Amino acid sequence: MYITELKNLIEPLICQDNNELYYEIRQLPETKAGGIDLLVMCSEEVFGYVVGKAGLIANSLRTLLNIRGQVDHNKVNIKFEVI
Repeated sequence: MYITELKNLIEPLICQDNNELYYEIRQLPETKAGGIDLLVMCSEEVFGYVVGKAGLIANSLRTLLNIRGQVDHNKVNIKFEVI
């Protein structure tokens, strides 16, 4: 559920006419805290579009998914990584 919503938020940021999307989203195993951990892995060319300058877009994505997570009483953590 959260992966689909995150994918819907990321695709417009990096979608270009003739380029493929070079990213993957995985859900990490649950921890003791009980939150949902997501890992966004993307290529170097796309990383800047997904994270944004000074991490502004990444923080916005975290905020939006945490708002969505409050409906289900979940805390959503998102980590970004370059492949």
